[in-house]
Amino acid sequence: MVSERSFSQINFSFSAAKSTYQPIVSGKTANLNPFFSTGISATDEGFANNIPIGFNFLYNYNQSVSTVNICSNGFVVLGTGFLDGTVSSQDGYYVNDLMEGPCSYSPSTGLVKSGHQNQRSVIAPFWGDLDVQQNSNMVYQTTGTAPNRVFTIEWKNFKWDYQCIAAIGSVELKFYETTNVIEFAYSNMNGTPTSSAKASIGLTTNATGCGSFISLQDNSAIPAISKFLENNNITAFPASDLVYRFTPHAAFTQNLGISQLYHSGTICKNGESYTFSANVFNLGTQTTGSVPVTLKVAGNNSFSSTQYLDNLAPGKSITVVFNVFLPQIISTDTLSVSVPNDNDNSDNLLEKKIQITNNLVSNVSLEDNSYQYNGIGNNVPSEFATLFSTVYYKSINQISLYFSNECNNTPFDITVYAADGINNNPGTILWQQTGLTGNPGINYVNITPGVTVQGSYFIAVTQSTATSISYAYEAESPLQANTYFYRTPLNSNWIDIASEGNKYKLLMGVQYDNTLPVTATKFNGYKISAKNVLKWTTYTEINNDHFVVERSTNGHDFTAIGTLNTLAPSGNSSSSLNYSFTDNNTLPVNSYYRIRQVDKLSNYAFSDVVMLIGDGKIPYSLNNIFPNPVESILKLSYSSPVAGNNTITLYDITGRIVKQIGINSVLGDNQQQINLAEINSGQYFMQLLNGSGKSNTIKLIKK
Repeated sequence: MVSERSFSQINFSFSAAKSTYQPIVSGKTANLNPFFSTGISATDEGFANNIPIGFNFLYNYNQSVSTVNICSNGFVVLGTGFLDGTVSSQDGYYVNDLMEGPCSYSPSTGLVKSGHQNQRSVIAPFWGDLDVQQNSNMVYQTTGTAPNRVFTIEWKNFKWDYQCIAAIGSVELKFYETTNVIEFAYSNMNGTPTSSAKASIGLTTNATGCGSFISLQDNSAIPAISKFLENNNITAFPASDLVYRFTPHAAFTQNLGISQLYHSGTICKNGESYTFSANVFNLGTQTTGSVPVTLKVAGNNSFSSTQYLDNLAPGKSITVVFNVFLPQIISTDTLSVSVPNDNDNSDNLLEKKIQITNNLVSNVSLEDNSYQYNGIGNNVPSEFATLFSTVYYKSINQISLYFSNECNNTPFDITVYAADGINNNPGTILWQQTGLTGNPGINYVNITPGVTVQGSYFIAVTQSTATSISYAYEAESPLQANTYFYRTPLNSNWIDIASEGNKYKLLMGVQYDNTLPVTATKFNGYKISAKNVLKWTTYTEINNDHFVVERSTNGHDFTAIGTLNTLAPSGNSSSSLNYSFTDNNTLPVNSYYRIRQVDKLSNYAFSDVVMLIGDGKIPYSLNNIFPNPVESILKLSYSSPVAGNNTITLYDITGRIVKQIGINSVLGDNQQQINLAEINSGQYFMQLLNGSGKSNTIKLIKK
């Protein structure tokens, strides 16, 4: 999917150095005007427009300016001047956001939304909720002689965050004539900010989104930078005499960057397949040719997939979807995605850790604990939901929820929804618990008995009062679409958080009740002569005793219908062992099956859940497709009464055949994946065909 946002490259190289801080001694005072008409001083939330630089400064090779507009909150803008509270209700611009900002809070939801793009470009030595305490602490001066003059702005002796007691330090912004270099200089006074204090350091162009900014990822002597992910959670002031320097350079002709790698931090391996994707951004001035994009899994699970992108225009991005990954070994591995060397190799490789487990799925990045400082919530009851999916029927017995440090015993509810609502949003309630209380950090909610899920489903946290729950998130940029949702007020329509330009990756995880002490393949089943036959294979068994076959008619309440002793000598085996069980009393209704594995100490655990249609016959049926709507990779499950060849046929709304794929089917239940990335957006219909006839038809929406 290609991004259509406007684009203006950020063309600066970055370096850091040490240099003695030189405060302004005899500069001019920037007379601050208040953003708010009453209640808050201009030193806390104030501005000064049209401050003269003293020479023409060329910013980013394409923006010539002779004045700047200063905000007391540690940044300047080169665009339209600020407005005071008598003209427009402003928020003081303490919401630091280099990617989309300056921003404001939505009065109806409490969420941050982009709001003042005409005031970009932004230059931010230290953008946070600052208070310079007195107007004389906001000063500027121009020194030297042409063509080597230097313009300096200083925020002196400021407090950081509104509850701060003592001054944190001072910061300067410098513009250099002719070279057009920008410097940030720091003087640390060792004051203590409040626990909620946050800041950003960096530059932006007059556009928004990925590639339009440079964000320092920390406040160290040698900080990393990113043009794709803003760190708006710097929680400590830089050391004294530290200087950050931005030097302009000509725009690169060939410059691809990996802006985001989408995956679950913790992955459940039990017979599941996973599709990773990455967002690739063209930061260069030329349209790309055919460029390989390679994903690799390194570690105990080895995997590689290469896709090619063609004709990616400057300023555009595309989400590249890789081949299916099927993990086999419990392990912590390294996931990486890369593009070939070009004019700037600093953003050609992105790596993340993934953890393969037996029964856990979580979207929390293994390397990142910034959720402690990031929390969202509204000023009215609201709901926040995260999408999960599983190919096979599974039973959830625990949900993990994450709250930021700002959470304070806040009441909330937790719900598991089926993804059967409007536009496949949360719909039917599968399970719910109310009256819970959130605390900072990880909160675990147990589900007894477990709730059975299959396909796509949602975990949703409800803020049940007007007190913000400060639900934790990680910044993801660009945010994965159709994954994170909210609604305010309750019972209103769900809104995709990504559609509003926000980057709230809501942090949640689930634990499935399917951890087996043995290492096993997926558990499956099919019909033979109106009897349900179940099969499974173990790779290894340790201290195993027997298997109990359990059946349910609702997916929740199970009854034992048979027992098989282990085939492993003394309960131990390191080779493959095959098991089979026939339900001789097959019910006429749909039946759910699971295996309870019991060891010699009577400890037990459950397998995945398999559902078999209970009409006594195997239908020729297209049972399920997901996701729907689909962007590229479509997964479908279907049943076939015979083994052999089938054809998947895709029709448009006029009945014209758009795509046909031949597949080889087995008797009973089947799964298949097809790539629809090249299909145009719109409504389609899917059907299975073979020599014996046609299956049912399912409507499909292609994004």
